[in-house]
Amino acid sequence: MASERAPLPRSHTQRAEIARLRRLAWRDELTGLANRRAFLERLEAEMARSLGAGTPFTLVLLDLDGLKDLNDTFGHHTGDAALRAFARALRRAVRADDLVARIGGDEFAVIGVHVAPADAAPFAARIRRVAEGLTRRILPGRRRAHLTAAMGVATWDGTVGDVGQLFARAEAALLSAKTADEPAEPVASGVYRPRGRRTLGEELRRLLAMARRVSSSCELEELCRAAAENAAALIGARDASIALPRPDGCTGYEERFSEGRWLRVSGCWYRPGQGLIGRVMETAQPYVTADARGDDQVDQEAVARFDLRSIMCLPLRDHSGRAMGVLSLSNKRDNRPFTDNDVRLGMAFADLVATALENVRAREEAEAAHRYLRSLMDQAHDAIYITDPYTRRILDANEAAERLSGYTRAQLLSMRAPDLRPPEDRAAPGTTDLVLEHGARSLLVTVPRRHLRADGRIVPVEVSARLVQTPRGPVVMNIVRDVSERVAAEEELHRRHRELEARNDVSHLLAQAENDPAALERVLRIAVHAAGGDGGIMLAEYDPETGGARVTVEYQVPEPLRSYLLQKAHRPGGGFLGAALTGDMVHVPDTRASGAEVRPEALAAGVRAFVCVPLAASGRVLGVLGVGSSTAHRFGEQEIALLRAVADQPAVWLERQRLLEETRRREQEARFLAELSALLNEARTADTVARRLAAKASEALGRAVVVFLFDAPSRQWQVVATYHPVPALRRRLARMLTAQPPREAGGLMAGVFAAGRAELVDVRSSALPLGSAEKLAQMGITAVVVAPLHVSGRLVGMLAAGNGANEPSMTPHQVRLAEEIARHAAAVLANALSRHYLLARNRELRLINDIAVLAQRVTDAHALDAAVVERLRRYFRAQSAVLRRWDAAVGVLRFAAGSRLPAHVEAWSRQTSPALGAGITGRVAATRRPAIVEDALTDPRPLYIPEVAAVLRSSVYAPLVVGDELIGTLSVHSNRPRAFSEAHARIVMTVARQVAPALARTAPDGDDQRPK
Repeated sequence: MASERAPLPRSHTQRAEIARLRRLAWRDELTGLANRRAFLERLEAEMARSLGAGTPFTLVLLDLDGLKDLNDTFGHHTGDAALRAFARALRRAVRADDLVARIGGDEFAVIGVHVAPADAAPFAARIRRVAEGLTRRILPGRRRAHLTAAMGVATWDGTVGDVGQLFARAEAALLSAKTADEPAEPVASGVYRPRGRRTLGEELRRLLAMARRVSSSCELEELCRAAAENAAALIGARDASIALPRPDGCTGYEERFSEGRWLRVSGCWYRPGQGLIGRVMETAQPYVTADARGDDQVDQEAVARFDLRSIMCLPLRDHSGRAMGVLSLSNKRDNRPFTDNDVRLGMAFADLVATALENVRAREEAEAAHRYLRSLMDQAHDAIYITDPYTRRILDANEAAERLSGYTRAQLLSMRAPDLRPPEDRAAPGTTDLVLEHGARSLLVTVPRRHLRADGRIVPVEVSARLVQTPRGPVVMNIVRDVSERVAAEEELHRRHRELEARNDVSHLLAQAENDPAALERVLRIAVHAAGGDGGIMLAEYDPETGGARVTVEYQVPEPLRSYLLQKAHRPGGGFLGAALTGDMVHVPDTRASGAEVRPEALAAGVRAFVCVPLAASGRVLGVLGVGSSTAHRFGEQEIALLRAVADQPAVWLERQRLLEETRRREQEARFLAELSALLNEARTADTVARRLAAKASEALGRAVVVFLFDAPSRQWQVVATYHPVPALRRRLARMLTAQPPREAGGLMAGVFAAGRAELVDVRSSALPLGSAEKLAQMGITAVVVAPLHVSGRLVGMLAAGNGANEPSMTPHQVRLAEEIARHAAAVLANALSRHYLLARNRELRLINDIAVLAQRVTDAHALDAAVVERLRRYFRAQSAVLRRWDAAVGVLRFAAGSRLPAHVEAWSRQTSPALGAGITGRVAATRRPAIVEDALTDPRPLYIPEVAAVLRSSVYAPLVVGDELIGTLSVHSNRPRAFSEAHARIVMTVARQVAPALARTAPDGDDQRPK
């Protein structure tokens, strides 16, 4: 079937292209008729069919007249239209089995199948009528163009030697028709009708049947005898012989046909050019002589020996015109000479014998070539398969093919070429498809392939295929070489080359990249290309201080695996990366295999195989290099060894960078601490030290810094300095700490002091003495490092620093730096605090001494009261001070003196005389203990009226007592909330003890104000 013999293109585009090429090869593009190539092949096929079946056929040649004038007058497009119209008319005039072809510009040919000589004239006349009656309107304006045709006819009935002779006779008839003055009806003028046509035809058909059966030298000798006998009988010659060449170059015969029988002769051998036979072998042309005795070209010894008179020597010519032997006829009956008809008749027999001789020689040569080819094939080291290009069937195979495939030759001949390929490779185009794509060019195609053996093993091979034309049709010769050893050697060489190239590239890259993060990305690209990964790679840098690792560089990692790897902190021992962080190499050849516990993100990203290699240097794991692929079992031992070799160098580079970074960081910290010490030593007061410490620490620790001081006697904290680079946030932080100052000495502060080291605190999960976590989060502070300020085991204060809004959490080295800053600042702050305490104690002593002197010198009660409150107000830098005396008669505390009281406050104070236990003043007098009011506006106790509370925001009260006697109360007030501490209350209480005796002695006259 045609569909079985057509090659199988790989796409619709290829099928269309092959169909177009076939049309161009066999069809005329303008008219759609068969072209000259198709016509000649069909003519040869018809001659072969006619010889076998004994049926004639007719050849008609046509030449259009007037086509040149039509092109010159109306243009070539008009001539093309006329040619297409004439072609359609010819196709309608002949039968379906007949062939119409365009063999030239205005030349056409028609092959009439089974058209006998008697039917040739009517067949040609029908075609002529169609050609003469062709009138086609091809121009506008009803102008018509007419075409006529000259014709030549020749009929083949078995007497014409070959296609060339038949075509020459048809051309001669065509030339005669074109030169005639008057057009005449076409006749079969080229038909050759010899005498004895019936007998000649029968004999030739019989000899042709014999020629078809000739397959050996014996059968050829029998055919030669039959041809010589029949030629002698039909031509009327007495003697006949057929001379054939020997291997030494001489041509002759050892028997001749004479007087109806074959006689053995000797000495009839001639070299080329010697004798008549040698001359015909050399010239390959017939030679006829009427009198051999007077012809110097004839061997006179043979003339006398065989009594030769007339001689006709005819060459046995092959298809190239070279003589392969000589048919000799001599001594025509009645002593008549040989005529031209005798020559033509003799050449018919000579051509038949020559054809048989050529076929026998070709068959012998083919058999010898086949034996030689078989010997070469069996001796060949490479396997050779001969396949059919259409069915892909294996037609032949050598012994090497049996060894390579594991099948016997009989098994191979029952198989198709695709059966020797693995099932997964059979969908791809085979070597036959590639060869057929090149068409008639017969190019050698060499491609790598995988060969499937009988035992199931797959062997890498290299196939060289070529389309070979044979007498039986085209075949494809496939030479298959086993390249297993070469592939293994190439893979090893390629692996070593890739490893050396990768290591050299990485070494060169890292040698030039000093602290360049982009170098790691280039290293990763080199690693993934060297290992053949295509699913992406990543590099996770391990930080032993945090106990985890994050992906710092990634390359072609698909989603959603990329997001998962970048967001997750990997811990040692957890997952595949965690296992690599412990120093173990992790290799998963197939993520979809049972038992492979792979993250769903990796499966969703299409990762089928991956390798994780630890980056270890100096006995520690610095990171992990991971390479993935979308192909299962992509990484073998070679790729893993390559990755291990490549991973050594970035590990050493990372260790060197870590050491360099650590050195640079320590140098920066040393410079920073030196600058901090110099800056703090220049300050004279503790407040200045605290403010400078907060401002300088914010450069290294975080955005927001707070310094606390610890009051050992009261075991309370006091905020002495806050800093933030943004002024608005600095004020906001100060207000927040002022509104909610830390007072308790326990909790987080106590834990940090007890631990003796800095602590990193998450504000969302810890109770910090910095205000609420919500307010800190609003300021962008999510992490705080707290470091104790202590000297020789004595707690001085605390340093707290928070991260910025766009900064990550505090790092471990920032925690260590906070400890160093606290250690350097603690001594300076302790000295400043010591000076501060000494100055404060001196001021306190001066105040007490001043009041003692006043008590001794001033005897007027009102003057003493006014002097005491004024000095007390100045000491505390407060807004006002009040002194109340106890009126024992009434049992109330009356206003005695005030310093800088607003008018409405003073008026309220004079009008208000609390009893014992009433109000804050009464409770202080009743309990004989000092009291502090932090904020009168928010204090739940009933203190003052709102107008007074707005002015007296914070206060400190102390009782005036001598022995068990109550003298009155002394109070200091401020318009700022939380302006007084326990230390302030202690000072006021000391002043109250010093001044109480003097106040008792200077009681107003006439009033006994001491309580009973």
